[in-house]
Amino acid sequence: MSQTTTAALISLSVFAAYAKYYQSFQNGFIALLSDMADTKSLSGLPGGLHCEYTGFAPLDRFLTACNIFFWPVFQGEVPNLSLYGVAFASALVPMWLVIVLETHRGRRPVAALMELAFLAGPLVQCLGPGLVIPAILSRLPMSTPGTKLPFGFDIGFYPSSMIIGYILPLILAALPTPRVTAYEAKQQLIAVWQGWPVYTSLIMLIIHYLRPMRASQDWQLKIACAFAFACSTAGHLAFLWFARAKTASYHVFLPPIPWRELQVASIEAGVLRFLQWDYTLSASAMLVWTVASYCRATGKRIGQSSSVILIFGMAGVVFLGPCSVALLLYTSVALQRKGVTNYDCCRSS
Repeated sequence: MSQTTTAALISLSVFAAYAKYYQSFQNGFIALLSDMADTKSLSGLPGGLHCEYTGFAPLDRFLTACNIFFWPVFQGEVPNLSLYGVAFASALVPMWLVIVLETHRGRRPVAALMELAFLAGPLVQCLGPGLVIPAILSRLPMSTPGTKLPFGFDIGFYPSSMIIGYILPLILAALPTPRVTAYEAKQQLIAVWQGWPVYTSLIMLIIHYLRPMRASQDWQLKIACAFAFACSTAGHLAFLWFARAKTASYHVFLPPIPWRELQVASIEAGVLRFLQWDYTLSASAMLVWTVASYCRATGKRIGQSSSVILIFGMAGVVFLGPCSVALLLYTSVALQRKGVTNYDCCRSS
């Protein structure tokens, strides 16, 4: 990876610490969260905060804080916030796929999955994708054409692991209260969902042992990428449609300028601002990394790209979502690696 790309990714991670955390102290968002924790309250539910989940005090405090933060997103009383959460959650599917694939490069599957389950995944959930994903991408190598695809297990089961370990807990946590689930049960479901990196990694590890790799690598990659692309694009289009149908302001896609912010008026406004920075910075990091990888694989410089490609890329970011475009670039590079490998093998024979 070039020094420029590494510096750009690290800069995004450092800026995330400033925009997300420092400014959250300055604009009063952290104080609002602390007040709700002190009064054991949730947004719109005074005195209804559940504080015991595992019996392990540090973990219980973390899960309690997660419930205070995510409750407005899952409750659905602020449509803009909930729909933005859907778009962000769907964009995490291709982000995580790229991280899973590249973490396996030159690694044993067990070691790679353990790193994802107990290091990278918990950091993403604890500190946020906007801060952690740029840092993870900054240490991932960029391979050149001719390199084998970066996994030694059936990545075609990535969709199954994400559906069971990520999407299903997400849907259950989003069930309406009190019509379908009780308030306490919803908080427990939100707490359960926080462990999705562990669940998905363990599911892939179990499949690795129970079902040896059978399908070709390029076919597995196509299955996993098609699933991730569908998730990301569907979430982005749903939010676009809602913003259009409800005449919502399109500025909801982008976070406010941090040094011009006012005090947050509500917990919902603070959560939306926090998620906006998380999504914007993590998606930007994905685009930076995949564009750099594409340029390295094709031997092109960014300035040498045609204006038509740039226009289509910008249109794709708007109408498909930034992570969908990043995944398309990554897939083209990965399949090119596979194709070049096969081509070289044919030539040598």
